[in-house]
Amino acid sequence: MDRTLGFLVAHGYLLTFAWVLTEQLGVPAPATPLLLAAGALVRDGRLSAIPLLAISIVACLIAHLVWYEAGLRRGARVLGLICRISIEPDACVRQTRELFARQGDRALILAYFIPAFDTIAQPLAAMSGMPRRRFLALNAIGAALWSAAFLGGGFLLGPQLERGMVWVERVGGSLAAFVAIGIALWIGWKLLERTRIVRMFRMKRVTPAELRALSSAAIVDLRHPLEIASDPRVIPGAVVLRPEEVESWADALPPERPIVLYCT
Repeated sequence: MDRTLGFLVAHGYLLTFAWVLTEQLGVPAPATPLLLAAGALVRDGRLSAIPLLAISIVACLIAHLVWYEAGLRRGARVLGLICRISIEPDACVRQTRELFARQGDRALILAYFIPAFDTIAQPLAAMSGMPRRRFLALNAIGAALWSAAFLGGGFLLGPQLERGMVWVERVGGSLAAFVAIGIALWIGWKLLERTRIVRMFRMKRVTPAELRALSSAAIVDLRHPLEIASDPRVIPGAVVLRPEEVESWADALPPERPIVLYCT
């Protein structure tokens, strides 16, 4: 217990910056337990609240500015990258777009409190044309609220957290092994679930040359309005629809007419 507290006290500020930065860049390494522990140490007078809050905000802004600039320069390609590295990107990207559609710019603040949404929200903000100054201002508000919430929670729950740390050190390696196995099983289940869904909805793909040969094909652009705003080019003759509109639209077509869908 003393060694753990000594390490947190000696390296608390640097550790907070590195961990928050890593999480906000999209690595699945939750920083909230560290912020709670840091808040408990503030209660004991071993760390200072203002530097911790400032460090956490700066780390969030740096990480999110990286994703903003990537979205500004690469647009939909950045979302493709997130899809490749994420465990369950499809629902996350779709729901983040809907969050922007409902909440507007405030989505940047709300995304801090919705796991996995904050990474995708940053390039989407750039793709929607949000100015950099407004982006940074909204992110600073969100980062301040998020950081203060967990540092404050650690401050209020200090005694309970300290007892929890004592218990963790008593069970030691067995707890660490249990947590590691649990995380591995969760990731494995998510990967299996994603593979099953991809196989279920797998469609035949066509090349640009094959598409040109399909002169009678009905082409549907399923991109979100944010993606269209960042890249307004549309395949000639394509109809822009939302995914939930495709079925009713297709009912009016001859059954033998091929349909080509594209979303990126």
